Amino acid sequence: MKKHQEKRMNALEKMLEDKKALLKCIRENGDIKKVLDERKIRLSAPI
Repeated sequence: MKKHQEKRMNALEKMLEDKKALLKCIRENGDIKKVLDERKIRLSAPI
């Protein structure tokens, strides 16, 4: 059961890291599509 909880935490941590990367990209006027492709992030709405 511990492994199941660790996987959830890892997924949550990944989501938070992805969010931080996107916000940093937006602040620095970077290429959002490049960040999405590198981190394999999928959004519900197209950009």
